[in-house]
Amino acid sequence: MNYLIFDKISNVDVQEKLEKIKSLFQGLLNDRSIPRDIKRVIQKGIDLIKESKDDVKNIASNIISLINEISLDNNIPYHNRSTIYHILSILETIKS
Repeated sequence: MNYLIFDKISNVDVQEKLEKIKSLFQGLLNDRSIPRDIKRVIQKGIDLIKESKDDVKNIASNIISLINEISLDNNIPYHNRSTIYHILSILETIKS
């Protein structure tokens, strides 16, 4: 029975992390210094969180693969790159 309670708590924790990621993505979308092609990828990440019915680990893996591509882009300002790395670290905790 304690395991069930633990699973519910961790599920809530994962949902909070996904909400945090959506919030960070929104902040990046509102930043005028980010190029449009990168904003499209960020919007895809938001859409994956909102609309996907997959397992949370699959969602995290899909977003990680999207974000990995833009984390190496030279057009991202340094202060936004650190936000992307923060998002990746949150996603890694969800995935594992």
